[in-house]
Amino acid sequence: MSAESPQLSDSLASNPLVVTVAVAAEHSAAIHQLAEDSNWPVPVVEQMYLHELSELKKEATVDTYLTLLAERKVRETLRHMPPRAR
Repeated sequence: MSAESPQLSDSLASNPLVVTVAVAAEHSAAIHQLAEDSNWPVPVVEQMYLHELSELKKEATVDTYLTLLAERKVRETLRHMPPRAR
């Protein structure tokens, strides 16, 4: 994390758009790899990934493996979706 002032980080944390963009940027490699592997558009995969990550964070007490779990859940969901033309 950066050494931002508490007021700035609190205001950023209260803005869901800023938080979503920051999370998406932090996880863009995983999102792009999932999209490439599944042949689904990045925005669709990104939305799925961010949803799974937020659901996992709601109940997590330790967040060490949340990104891995979110990636697995999205990959499994994409695996069960109808294939898209390449």
